[in-house]
Amino acid sequence: MPNPQGKNGHTIALPDEAIRPLVEQFVASGYTNLEIISRLQARQLNISLSLLEKRRSQWGLKSSRGQAHSIESIRPAIERVRVRFPKQGSHDMKQTLLQEENIMVSRELILKYMNIHHPDEVQDRKRRRLKRSTYWTAGLHDSWVFDQHDKWRRFQLFLHVGIYNPEDALERLVFHFIFIPWLQCELNLFAERFNNAKPRYNMHKILPHGRPNDIFYHPEKFGSRDFSVKVDGPSLDLVRHTYAPSDHPVFLLVPREFSEQAYAFMSELGHTELTITRNNVWDVYADLLMCFQSIADQDHIRSVIIGQPAIPDDGEKPIGSEEMNVMDLPPYIEGPDEPGYGAPVDGSRVNSSDEESDFYEFVWTDEEED
Repeated sequence: MPNPQGKNGHTIALPDEAIRPLVEQFVASGYTNLEIISRLQARQLNISLSLLEKRRSQWGLKSSRGQAHSIESIRPAIERVRVRFPKQGSHDMKQTLLQEENIMVSRELILKYMNIHHPDEVQDRKRRRLKRSTYWTAGLHDSWVFDQHDKWRRFQLFLHVGIYNPEDALERLVFHFIFIPWLQCELNLFAERFNNAKPRYNMHKILPHGRPNDIFYHPEKFGSRDFSVKVDGPSLDLVRHTYAPSDHPVFLLVPREFSEQAYAFMSELGHTELTITRNNVWDVYADLLMCFQSIADQDHIRSVIIGQPAIPDDGEKPIGSEEMNVMDLPPYIEGPDEPGYGAPVDGSRVNSSDEESDFYEFVWTDEEED
């Protein structure tokens, strides 16, 4: 009779293809070996600590200690990250290095590097303090917050850019073809990095502490609840297929004829979506635009350009370029000694704009906040 427990009662080892993608994902998210084992068990995948350590070594998924980085070995990667995120703190830089550079390094080593190579920035930022406030919600999906990026409408993309004329139909088509996929990739990277990063403990925070993804998928483990309304999947698919089919022209970046020609030009230029970065995206855009300008008089391209609707305006400037006030939100009590701590209170309304807030500023310091 087959023994489901394996030879001599030992559990049969899981095939690499079953667990490696998940282990790589969890390692990239900064989970410890014990946390990885717990998450694999939640998926009915069992593996011992010793076997996991062995597999990680075989796959090159080393820990901070295993990678054995020094102050000088992390220098190129940190400087590349600093070009993109000059104000990023050690906590977020650690996550960025892991996600984008495949470098696992401790915050202490990052702080040592910054103190040696950028001491002035350390001192300048060490004195800064965040403005604290308390936000309260009943649980997951109790409320949804939407950022009001109406200022992007003037570009038909909701994006602030410099060398692009959205009123030119050809430039707008090329811009959409290049920038929408690239921008989506950048947003996905940020979302993945933020949602998988475990923030430092904050005594001023009354909502659950932990990685956002863990809280989102398992709110009950954090003393919270999920207030979302579950919708039957097949019914939702039917509605989507009936009223919003994926092949509808509204979901296309650009018309099909334009897209086919754009991919042909991109192949000639030696570019793909994977080779476009923040360092060359404008060069790729300019090169592709020149290619289209060289055939703009051909019938199939001219018909696409002519068929593009003009950007609506109010007689003076494109609609969407006007300034719009963001929605006001009620204030929240800042300290536990005040009545109604953590809950919305009546009083004067405050603007929710973050333009004058330093909430997203980071500090280079190994001192704990007061």
